[in-house]
Amino acid sequence: MAYILFFIIGFIIVYLFYSIFVIRKSNALKKMRNSKELKLLCRLNKIKVTDDNLKELVKNLAIGNAFIISFMATLIIILERYISNFYLWIILSAIMGLILLIPLILGTYKLIGKLIMKEKR
Repeated sequence: MAYILFFIIGFIIVYLFYSIFVIRKSNALKKMRNSKELKLLCRLNKIKVTDDNLKELVKNLAIGNAFIISFMATLIIILERYISNFYLWIILSAIMGLILLIPLILGTYKLIGKLIMKEKR
């Protein structure tokens, strides 16, 4: 139960920071047009970025990124509970991060793209 609460609180905090510092500021929103995250999302799902859908895409990216960050943080906290050796925990956390992070990013961005395409229809 504590892990679910940690995940939810982490998700909310990351999303709030992202929405305050990126989505609400028009200057930062314009910079997001050239971000690697948005380019990856558009390339994976064949989405064109226009001024009309930029804010919607960035909001969806914020939700996806908040999920990725809080999920990985929760996994590392769970791993810390079961491994008592600090150095082993650091090594396993790094390995787990390298192995899980890229498929998690690709899967989340693909899911976001499918939801956007379904919404357009």
